[in-house]
Amino acid sequence: FYHVPNLRLLRIFSPHLSHINKYAFAQRNRSSSSTMLHIYLGGAKINSTSFPPTSLTRFRSRAVLLRLYYTDLTYLDETIFQPFLESNPSSIVDINFTNANFKCDCRSAWIQHDYLRDIDELDNRVYGYRCWASDFSNCTATLPANSSQ
Repeated sequence: FYHVPNLRLLRIFSPHLSHINKYAFAQRNRSSSSTMLHIYLGGAKINSTSFPPTSLTRFRSRAVLLRLYYTDLTYLDETIFQPFLESNPSSIVDINFTNANFKCDCRSAWIQHDYLRDIDELDNRVYGYRCWASDFSNCTATLPANSSQ
């Protein structure tokens, strides 16, 4: 998809898909359209470690709706999905139709901390996140290895 900057919709569903290459969604040029790119991605073998770093940040600042269907995700890795959400203020992750194995544990606390605006999901950027009301006060923030307290 590197040479298709004006792509508007991409659907990939496969029972065999288990890994997303870090350049799979890279775009060479900025889109001449301000239209949001919709990516629908599904597969039972897609899990929380299927996305390498930067695999979801090579959209050249374009807004993206990433909708995940019927996956085996148990959490959204902060090092993958937080940079995706920060790459464009209109980008959205929709996990509403993903696997029921999603856990409301400390690995998901960053979503509530960074993106909770209102319990009403219409104002949030992680659709289908069922942990908005969870208490993550016992989770400790992870500091970068070279930072001091």
